[in-house]
Amino acid sequence: MILFLWVTCVYLSTGTLPWYGAADNDLYSIMESISIQELCSGAPEVFEYYLTICLSLEFGEKPPYCDLRKALQICSGLT
Repeated sequence: MILFLWVTCVYLSTGTLPWYGAADNDLYSIMESISIQELCSGAPEVFEYYLTICLSLEFGEKPPYCDLRKALQICSGLT
């Protein structure tokens, strides 16, 4: 779920996503093989940081809420 939110944030920040323009039958394989760096290309660096943390968590592992909150504050310009 968090991944979809951040993909939306990347789109709103950059105006595009790496798989735009791909044929429907190629879409899933492109989305599955894209790296975090490629996805966040052109977006603020904090996007890549946030996604890296979220995607590295194991099921049931407690997220580092303080770090993630700081990342959101940086994105919003509140720091």
